Amino acid sequence: MVLGGTADITVQKVERDGKLSQLHIATGGSWGGSCVNNAFFQDLTSTFGKQVFQEFMKTNPEDYFHLRDQFEMVKRKIGTDQEFVFLHLPSSFKKTVKKFNGKRIKDILNEVDAQQKVFYRDGKLNYSTDYFKTFFTFSIQSVLDQLRKVLKSKKCSEVEYILMVGGFSESEFVRSSISEALPHVRVINPEDAALSVLKGGVLFGHDPNTVRFRVCPQTYGIAMHDYFNPKIHDLTKSCKVGNTQFIVGCFEKIFEKDEVLEVGQKKTIRVTEDFSTQPENVRTENKEIEMYSSVEKDPKYITDPVCTLQGIIVVAPPAGRWPEKMKGKITFEVTVTGIKVSFEDRETKTISGGEVKFTEPKPQTEATVLNRSFRKD
Repeated sequence: MVLGGTADITVQKVERDGKLSQLHIATGGSWGGSCVNNAFFQDLTSTFGKQVFQEFMKTNPEDYFHLRDQFEMVKRKIGTDQEFVFLHLPSSFKKTVKKFNGKRIKDILNEVDAQQKVFYRDGKLNYSTDYFKTFFTFSIQSVLDQLRKVLKSKKCSEVEYILMVGGFSESEFVRSSISEALPHVRVINPEDAALSVLKGGVLFGHDPNTVRFRVCPQTYGIAMHDYFNPKIHDLTKSCKVGNTQFIVGCFEKIFEKDEVLEVGQKKTIRVTEDFSTQPENVRTENKEIEMYSSVEKDPKYITDPVCTLQGIIVVAPPAGRWPEKMKGKITFEVTVTGIKVSFEDRETKTISGGEVKFTEPKPQTEATVLNRSFRKD
C-alpha cells in the first residue's frame, strides 16, 4: 500500500521463484497526506475566515508554503505520548487576521474554543493531541474501509502482511491506527519508506519481468462492424452502405474485467474486409481501429454509457497495400507495461505491426463510417 498524497492499494502474491502475481486490481483514492492537509487548512479557514486565508496565500506565498511544510513534518511525527502539538505562525498571518477581523488570534481562539483545544502562545498555535488527530479521521477511516473491502474478497483472504510505503506511511499515528484496526495482519513499514516508491521504480526498470500476472482493471475491446441481423442487433445502431445493411460500433471484447493476465499471453481476433470496391487511396492507408474500455464485463456496443474511448490502434496494410478480399487476424499480446498489437494476413502470412495511440481519432463522416473498424470474421 502506497500512502503519499493519495492512497493506492494493490495485492501481490510472492511466488516461489520470487516473481509477483497481482491478486486484486489496484484501488484507492484521495485519502493520503493531502487529505489531512486539507482538513487542517479548512480548520484554519473556518476559524479565521475564508477571506483571511485567501489573502494570506495570495500575498504571502512563501509563508504559506513554510506553514504547510511545518504541518507536513508535524503530522508525520505525531505520536501517542504527546499532550500538545504546536506550529509557528508567520507574522504575516497574524497581520492578515488583525486586518480582516480587527481582533488578535488569541482573542478569536478564546471565543470559538471554550475548551482550549487550540490556543495561541508565544507566536505558536498549540493543539491538543486529541484535537490534532481529528485531521486524520477521514483519511484513516477511508483507507481502513477500502482495506477491509479488499481483504474480504475471496482472492485476498489469505493476506498476511500489509507493506506500507510512501511519505504518509511514516506517520506513527497512521501506522498504529491501521495495526490496531487490523490485528490479524502484520503491518510492515520499511526504512526510508518515503523513498521506497522511487527505489521500486528503479528496480522494476532493471528487471521488468518481476511481475508475472496482472488483474485486468476493466474490460477492453475494439470497435467492429458486421452484417445486420434483425434478430440480435439494434436497428438504430445500423447503417446502409449501397444495398447492404451493417451493424456498426459493436464492442469486440479482448480482455475482460478481473481477468488474470499473464505477461506474454495473447488474444486473437479474426477479421475480414472487402476492399475491391474501395478507392485506391483507401487500400494504401493505415486502418484506425477505435479501442474502448468498460466497467462492465460484457458490453455490447461502444456507444453504451459504460464505455470509454481509450485510443486508436493504427494497423498498416500488409506489404503496403490491402488485398481485395482481406482475411486477417489481429493479435494482442500482454506485455509488462501494456499491450502489443500485430496484424497478420491469413492468406499471405504477411505480418505488419500495430501501434496503440492514446489520442482522439480523426473525425468520422458518413462516407467513412466503416473505415474505423474491421468486419468480424
